[in-house]
Amino acid sequence: MKTEKDLRLAFASLSPQHFERVCCQLLRLYSNEYIGINSNLDALGKTKPGTPDAYVRDNDGRYIALQFTTQKDRVREKVLSDINKLSSDKCHFTDKIHKVTICITTNPSSEIELFYNECEKLGWQCHIFTLDKLVTVSQNHPEFCQQYLNVFVPSQSEKTAIEQFFLCGERIKELREERKLSSSRFIDLIEHYSELDLLKIELNEQECPSSLIEKVSVLTGAEVNWIKHGEGKKYLVESLPYYAPEISNKTIEINNPKELYFCLNTDNFDMYLIVKCNENKWIKYYFDYSLDFWDWYGDLHYIPQIFNQLKSIYESFDKSGCWVRGRTYNNKNFQLLENSEDNFLGNLLEKLPKQGENWIDDIRDIHHRYPISDRYESIYGAWFIDMQKYFRKSV
Repeated sequence: MKTEKDLRLAFASLSPQHFERVCCQLLRLYSNEYIGINSNLDALGKTKPGTPDAYVRDNDGRYIALQFTTQKDRVREKVLSDINKLSSDKCHFTDKIHKVTICITTNPSSEIELFYNECEKLGWQCHIFTLDKLVTVSQNHPEFCQQYLNVFVPSQSEKTAIEQFFLCGERIKELREERKLSSSRFIDLIEHYSELDLLKIELNEQECPSSLIEKVSVLTGAEVNWIKHGEGKKYLVESLPYYAPEISNKTIEINNPKELYFCLNTDNFDMYLIVKCNENKWIKYYFDYSLDFWDWYGDLHYIPQIFNQLKSIYESFDKSGCWVRGRTYNNKNFQLLENSEDNFLGNLLEKLPKQGENWIDDIRDIHHRYPISDRYESIYGAWFIDMQKYFRKSV
């Protein structure tokens, strides 16, 4: 029941744009007939004007029209209006629609019959995914729930697996203390039943069940293998491909980021992206290139793709309300960041210098239209002007 409640709350809390993205992905998992969904979201994840919200064109040229709404009040009027728009001149394939799929974040009462009747009058099949239906379908896809809704749902194999127990309490205590969390607050966050039980685990007076280890991993981002065995790195680092900005954005987006930091080494121009998912979970991504274009030998044709990646990440998340900032470090400080696989990034970033906060915003101003553009070199250094020259010549 707790999982269902979490999923219900997760769906109900989604913004309209995020709800549409999440539903499109869930429908693809639900049935092959939705594999080819075309959404009205633009490259920045914003809804473009148009009816329907999304559609599928079948091989026979017929269409499934999809409408999404997160509206909580006057839902009947909203859904009936959405259906009727499909029969208006706002929709250019009205005569080819054979099915209408509606996703909503409420559970309508008997008024749901009105939606079916309205579609039937227009000669269309109707499939309605209410909030409860979305929750039920989601529970069959644990990985989807984790990635898109940040809700842990055990898979069938996990449900039937034999619980294992490990003496790993000192590492769990390390994760808790580096976040400055009390034991009472920690059990709240991992939904553990007993503070005393946790303290016994931390003292290695009691073994820790694998199910609790999974919850600690989800909360902190620490690797399960490290928690269980003390092997490998505490935190993994992944790369962001410059040749596919949409993949980079999706990789970042599934973490529901609250803050992004573009961290640049101003000695060798390597770079990391630090993602703050919440106070207790931070993730580090590396870019598999350096920005010292003046020292490159060949491969300059990749510069436009690199510029587009940086620009896309900045603009997509800055416009979504995520706090996007830069950080510039000398080699000594950057090394601390580079060797942080065993350190909590939240603490480390707080200790490091905070200069260069706006460099990732200003670097996009390759035509020097910002009022401060005449001071770029004095603010950042000659490297900044040189980097902009390469971007300007290549884009």
